[in-house]
Amino acid sequence: MWEEAVADLLVLHEIEEPIRQLRQQTEVLVRATRAVAGAVRGLQAIGDVDLAWADIKRLEHEGDRIYRRAVAELYSGDYRAMDVLKWKDILHEMETAIDRCEDIANIIESIALKQA
Repeated sequence: MWEEAVADLLVLHEIEEPIRQLRQQTEVLVRATRAVAGAVRGLQAIGDVDLAWADIKRLEHEGDRIYRRAVAELYSGDYRAMDVLKWKDILHEMETAIDRCEDIANIIESIALKQA
């Protein structure tokens, strides 16, 4: 859903080339979703969930850091005002997608604790 929002915004704003920070966020999101998939598989062997949960948390913090730095750079004066608004929206939606991975990880951890 959130990744669809990012795709919709890229089309809506007629973005031809992503900025570096969007690429970085995309890499984080890919790693986080792979970790989520691993955590779901790890529910069968409870010990594997802890490692995946910690990895997802670390990735979410990395996504936060990228987002904050990107917004700071957008407001540096090097971008046109309309570009700042466009990119801030896009980066925010990507950050939301990364945050949802952490939400899923928290649910998986709760399930694992109940199974233990």
